[in-house]
Amino acid sequence: MNLRLGQLTRLDGIKLNEEKKGLEKEKDEYRRILDSERVLKNLVIKELEEDAKKYGDARRTLIKADERTSIERTVLEEPVTVILSKKGWIRARVGHGIDLTTVSFKDGDGLSQAAECKTTDQVVFLGSSGKTWTLDAASLPSGRGDGAPVNSLVNAAGDAIVWMGTGSMEQSLLLHTTAGHGFVAQLKDMVTRMKAGKEFMKPAEGAKVLPPAPVPDFKGDVSPRVAALSSDGRLLVFLLDEVPLRPNGGLGVQLIALPEKVTLASVAVIDGTRLEVSGMKRGKRSSVELGKKEIREYDGRRAQRGRVADVGLKDVDRLGG
Repeated sequence: MNLRLGQLTRLDGIKLNEEKKGLEKEKDEYRRILDSERVLKNLVIKELEEDAKKYGDARRTLIKADERTSIERTVLEEPVTVILSKKGWIRARVGHGIDLTTVSFKDGDGLSQAAECKTTDQVVFLGSSGKTWTLDAASLPSGRGDGAPVNSLVNAAGDAIVWMGTGSMEQSLLLHTTAGHGFVAQLKDMVTRMKAGKEFMKPAEGAKVLPPAPVPDFKGDVSPRVAALSSDGRLLVFLLDEVPLRPNGGLGVQLIALPEKVTLASVAVIDGTRLEVSGMKRGKRSSVELGKKEIREYDGRRAQRGRVADVGLKDVDRLGG
């Protein structure tokens, strides 16, 4: 009997030691897991994968990347007249055919340019440095007030706004500078979405960009001609084909030869049948219209000096259509 009890006691001791060792081993394993974030994370992933295989079923909800959301602003298409003042203030009045004599401006300011377009059109501005900026017509200030300076709507950094264009993006323009350089481009070539503007025409040192001359869409068998007038009253007429088309902008080619201290005063693109020349007569501004025969007297080639505009006016400084 005593032998039997001794054997049982010995067996219980062995069993207790084995259980203790097992618990110590399990404790060490838990400590190893809890002491390492990487080990714990791998264990969780492994258990989740095992449960997914054991209890999961096929996914019934499709998960895919969503299309990028875009917000579109709807603009009602309406006729508007964009008005630019001499000091660079801009506004848009609803409607076309506005009597511009009824439009008021701040003291010392006045009308520089007005253009009819639609609220869905873009308006391109050209600075004297040759940079361009673009605004949506619908975003321009209302015509009820004085408007706002263009410089406050774009990053023009004080650059003088010399011209604006809107309407058909296909319209061609003859861009030119006071140094006599020029090239042909379309309005769409000058468009930019950068608020800081686009370096489009690059005038020579000391020169400024002038308002571009529109290139009319002459009907019939017409060879468009360029009339260029220098500040000392010399006029040169030559074929528009001699001027390159440069959609990427740049400096351009010499339109008329200019000696030192003489600048390009005005440019017009004509059909060769009529040209309006403006200047002074008896102390008042006046203009003279030249016909086909008179225009031929000033014919030449691009970059020539031209002839003195002997049209009965003094201080001839501007050309019309």
